[in-house]
Amino acid sequence: MVYEVHVVLARGGKCSSTAGHRHMSSGQRQRDTSTMSTLRREKKPVASRFALADSARLALPVATFALCTLLAGRAAYAAGPTCSVNAGGGSDYTTIGGAVADAGCSTINVASGIYTEQVLITRSLVLHGVGAGTSFISLPAAPALDGDGQASIVKVAGAGVNVEVSGFTISGPLAGPTNCGIAKNGIYVRDGANASIHDNTIADIRDQPLSGCQNGLGIRVGRMSLGTTGTATITNNVIVAYQKGGIVIDNAGSSATIRGNTVPVWERPRSSRKTAFR
Repeated sequence: MVYEVHVVLARGGKCSSTAGHRHMSSGQRQRDTSTMSTLRREKKPVASRFALADSARLALPVATFALCTLLAGRAAYAAGPTCSVNAGGGSDYTTIGGAVADAGCSTINVASGIYTEQVLITRSLVLHGVGAGTSFISLPAAPALDGDGQASIVKVAGAGVNVEVSGFTISGPLAGPTNCGIAKNGIYVRDGANASIHDNTIADIRDQPLSGCQNGLGIRVGRMSLGTTGTATITNNVIVAYQKGGIVIDNAGSSATIRGNTVPVWERPRSSRKTAFR
């Protein structure tokens, strides 16, 4: 079962989880109940309820709010020592991969700059850039391929692995002779991993020059042909200039909450006109 999402509306996507009971004091329960009562009186749309609940970090019982929210699984992301990355030096590391390899880095803050590398994440952590258009992760000219022929810029893999990725521009393209056997991914979540992917720009996941190869995905979660799955929360990203698809959730057992993304349809350029978005 494959879901290909090219244009994602504010409330699009498939809900994959529900908020469960969390331990709360009586004061917390009273505040949360009061907030939900206000929402019911004002009859706010579901999207507004999500936004309020997420911003306020509410702990909501299933009986009151039995819809999927972005709070589900949030506590599973790593919390602990913080490391810094700056390509110009003066920080703990000059590469993102170096910080990811350090098991003592639970939160990794990446300074502005261009980081030409592929990032493989196989443990729970938080990866924060300064912002899309400021912190760049770019595909190397000769990217490394995994055993399945995948060239991914950021890959999150492993059962029980929970990763948050935000604040980056993640970009290709893959230059040189076209090789349709190489699958290109901006962010790839697989092997039972879970990722929160938000507030990024993912661009130019394609061949250069643009080819007719049926690959080049902004975000891929799972892959049926390889028997691998993943889960993700994908929000407020901009995904442009992809060769095949913007967001793909693939394989039974894979799922994602998708909302608030901008994924314009990219028309392959013709000789008589420039590349167009619509």
